[in-house]
Amino acid sequence: MTRFSPWHLLPVLSALLMVLLFVPRSTAQLSTSQTVTFSPAIVPLSDPELVNPVRGLYKWRGLEYAPLPRPAFDAYQRFEWRTIEPNKDQYDFTAIENAANQAKAEGRKFAFRIRAVVGSSGKKVPDYLVGLMERGWWHDFNKDGTADTYVPDWNDPDFIDRATRLLNALGARYNNDPRIAWAEIGMYGNWGEWHMYSFPYPSPSGAQAITAENKYKIVDMHINAFSANRLIMPSDNTEAVVYAMSRSPRIGWRRDSLG
Repeated sequence: MTRFSPWHLLPVLSALLMVLLFVPRSTAQLSTSQTVTFSPAIVPLSDPELVNPVRGLYKWRGLEYAPLPRPAFDAYQRFEWRTIEPNKDQYDFTAIENAANQAKAEGRKFAFRIRAVVGSSGKKVPDYLVGLMERGWWHDFNKDGTADTYVPDWNDPDFIDRATRLLNALGARYNNDPRIAWAEIGMYGNWGEWHMYSFPYPSPSGAQAITAENKYKIVDMHINAFSANRLIMPSDNTEAVVYAMSRSPRIGWRRDSLG
């Protein structure tokens, strides 16, 4: 004789459960359902811009261009590498401190980007670094016959090493600083915007366009330095921004001149 086991009931119970799950509601139940129509009030385009932190309009390099119901919650500035590191391993945070403290006094959070090239504005990296890079070069950005823009060799190991040290120094000072809204993943490209439009490669000095590996290193040095901060990545270099977005949920992207 076969011994009875409660486990023999499992197939039956499973089948019964499936039937119960898929039994439709009764006609009476369906008839009591109601459709609710929600009609929100239309906000006129003439109404002032909504002001939210870490979103939308902010105080752009000392100016607020659009009328707002109150001052923007965020302020933003860009700084040149040579301003922050005027001499090798000597960091001067005065410019950032002044801007961050002003933002705090105005009830704002502060955000910033570091740049290594600004078209038609000379050198933006420290002089000592210029001396280390064999293939750094000058470019006629305005096309007026004047070599007006110094361009570092993005692939030079000294550039990557010194940029990493700079970001580490910034991170040691500002990572998790309550005054900081976000840090931008900049450094590479004209204006730190991750593009080199109008700059020829190979360059007259023999420098090559930045490699994918070194793009990733610049992204990583920002992520490592600002491990507790939100980060923003300009969208001009698809390869780099896709890599950045895959690295951390703390990273968003920005697009200048949208629209």
